[in-house]
Amino acid sequence: MRFDNNKNSLLKIGLMIFAVIAAVVVLFFFFYKFNYITAGISRIFSILQPVIVGLVIAYLVNPLTNFFAKHFNRFFKKLSKKGKDFPKLSLYFGIGVSLIAFILIILILIYAIIPSFVTSITEFASDFSGRWGEFMVWVDNTITNKDSLLNNFYNDLPSDIKITVDNYLNTSDWLGVFESNAGKLITAIYTGVVNIATFLADFVIGIIVAVYALANKRMFKAQLKKMLYAFFSQKNVNFLIDIGKKSNQIFLGYINGKLINALIIGVVCFVGVTIMRLPYPMLITVIIAATDLIPIFGPYIGTIPCAFLLLLYDPLKCLYFVIFIIVLQMVEGNIISPKILGESTGISAFWVVFAIVLGGGLFGILGMLLGVPTFAVLHYILKRIFEHFLKKKNLPCNTEAYAKSGGPLIEIADGENNEQEPSDKAE
Repeated sequence: MRFDNNKNSLLKIGLMIFAVIAAVVVLFFFFYKFNYITAGISRIFSILQPVIVGLVIAYLVNPLTNFFAKHFNRFFKKLSKKGKDFPKLSLYFGIGVSLIAFILIILILIYAIIPSFVTSITEFASDFSGRWGEFMVWVDNTITNKDSLLNNFYNDLPSDIKITVDNYLNTSDWLGVFESNAGKLITAIYTGVVNIATFLADFVIGIIVAVYALANKRMFKAQLKKMLYAFFSQKNVNFLIDIGKKSNQIFLGYINGKLINALIIGVVCFVGVTIMRLPYPMLITVIIAATDLIPIFGPYIGTIPCAFLLLLYDPLKCLYFVIFIIVLQMVEGNIISPKILGESTGISAFWVVFAIVLGGGLFGILGMLLGVPTFAVLHYILKRIFEHFLKKKNLPCNTEAYAKSGGPLIEIADGENNEQEPSDKAE
């Protein structure tokens, strides 16, 4: 019996060592061949794009589907003489109504935004040459004005920097650069049109995929649970299910919250820009609302190009716009976002910045958008694992307990000594 136990122990140790070595090798090749791996993943994602679009639509529409299905089931139950439930029929009606509502919302947004957006771009393109000339005249007059702060700052610059600034501020040079890149601009527009057409085709296929995904979601959940219970213990499966529910709560709350937040910011921005009678209102609104989806850095990323557009039109209006955006971001950060998002991620501001920088560096814009909820899920998983091991050691799970000098172990030891002191004195 001892020989068998030793044999089993050696086998477990050997398998553990093999698993560790295999994990190290896989991790090494993952970072060493990271470019090839990301290229392969991108290729797979491009092939499966219609399916991914459909699954994303199904994920976003699912809460709406559940809401309509629940109310349709109540309606059919009242119509039935026996009070019978109609889960499948209610689900199909819920899917149909929710997808129709989803498509109508998109069409309304397109109808409201696209025409004005195209008009703003056309106006900017036609006015750019004249506006740039007027802006250069204003800059030149401001620099030559001996009483201006800009003149004093310009005169204090080194001579080589002055030459560089003069070259870049030369109107003909800038227009020549734009003219030389006209072919690239046309190619970019053509590529954009092709990408839009491809996305529309993927969107149509995605709607079909979303219908099948929503209709069979219960079966997919059951199959996933069946597979998990086949390979893992019941305790571990329950842990994974809890992680899945929490992940869904974080992602759904964060994505819906950011979309609603961006919509509110877009509406307020459009109203403010219209009241101030700034040019290109829809172009500015779309840029501000789209970049607002990126946490922390998004508002500043969107403000810079908009401020540049307005600077060419009227520097004073550019100043009004920047002040308006600063006030709007203060209101968003202190009132709008806390009310809508709340504590949906459960991570501090430092880890939010960390997740945005890491996600943006690895996966670009998509990484900046989804880096925060992804990191929040990983944070929650690690938190649950750490708390599990701390409970095994009878240590507190509250982080504040470890901020005290000495930590909880010293406090426990001091507590034991304090309890023993009266008995020693009594002896």
